[in-house]
Amino acid sequence: MKRSIKSIIGTLLTGLLWGFAIPLLSQTFSFDSLLVANRYEINLEEGRYSGSGLKFLAEKAAESQFFCICEEHNVRELNDLSSFLFNEYHNLYKYNYLVLEQGVAISSLYGATENRGDPAAIADIARRYPQSPTFATDEELGLIATVGRISTSTINPVWGVDQDLGALHILERLTELAPDKKAYDKAKSLADMARRYEMDRINGDTLFLAMKATPELFDELPELFNPKAGSEEAMLIEALERTTRIYYNNYLGRTGQLTLYESSREREHSMKLRFMESYRKAQSSGETLPIVMVKMGHYHLFRGIYRLNVPTFGNFLSEFAVSNGMSSFVISSYVIEGPEEWRNSGGVLAEVAGDAAFTLIDFRPLRAYANQNKIDKLSDGWKSLIFSTDAALIIRGGQTGSYEIVKSAVK
Repeated sequence: MKRSIKSIIGTLLTGLLWGFAIPLLSQTFSFDSLLVANRYEINLEEGRYSGSGLKFLAEKAAESQFFCICEEHNVRELNDLSSFLFNEYHNLYKYNYLVLEQGVAISSLYGATENRGDPAAIADIARRYPQSPTFATDEELGLIATVGRISTSTINPVWGVDQDLGALHILERLTELAPDKKAYDKAKSLADMARRYEMDRINGDTLFLAMKATPELFDELPELFNPKAGSEEAMLIEALERTTRIYYNNYLGRTGQLTLYESSREREHSMKLRFMESYRKAQSSGETLPIVMVKMGHYHLFRGIYRLNVPTFGNFLSEFAVSNGMSSFVISSYVIEGPEEWRNSGGVLAEVAGDAAFTLIDFRPLRAYANQNKIDKLSDGWKSLIFSTDAALIIRGGQTGSYEIVKSAVK
């Protein structure tokens, strides 16, 4: 059978196009070159920030309801940068709240009228209860004071969503709220017990709630106080019970019992509940759409299901922002060339970082390449990171902050 001219031409064209397509389908790209192509820098000179990275971050903050920084805990430079960014974004985009990996009860103390925004008052809290802040560098406490001073919210702008590290601040407050002598005596005896372990953060080696307390220790408090739903007493007692349960399940899991997952599940779920409690308070105060900066560990802010095998708090925030017609922006952070070797990230991050104090890498343009396996030698870990966060912040020379405030509590 004779083939038509049209059929022959079609066959030739198909073969020709396929010939061109083969090298395109097989072509891959250097990971390093893609990272460098999407690199921005932030300079720091004489206390002033500058550079292309500031414009990049500002554009993302303007589009986001939740601006999330996955932190290397206690890094001086990251806390200082966070203070600067909160001030900038509050003025430009009405960021009014900061979510931290701090306890609910200690954060409520930071936001009390007599303490809010006052660096001296925040420092006094840390001296009086040195084991109570989850993270207690001078720079973190300074960030808390800065947010309290800058925010125009009528409610506490510092939202702790985690379990509390210490118990003394909770138990001493319960002695003040006790309805009768029996409740007072119980709260005081527990406070005295906690005080033995919680007054020396620097040299102490025992965390009362994580290493000594058991859930049964606080069993009598609900009946003795009989708190009304939504009251301060109810919040404080619930914080003790929840915190001890999370820590105790973690401890049991490390002895071989099958409780580690429950510890992680309850902790992450509780973060979402505690966040929504504060979020609704902000709405009740008149803010229809609260705009929030978040600074927490990587395990909690990466999107999806991360290393603790539970849906993360950060994933919840990302989806919640979408439901509000907005978005979230998630930055992971890393230290290179710092004085503490254990903090330093090596490999490709160190190789592609610029000379500035901070290097930002925008991951989003890499997703199309990664999705179709077009990046040379891209590990599963890196591929996951590209989709779990939006950018990386590389901190050159980052180091642990100072602890002068909590050191001064040691007698």
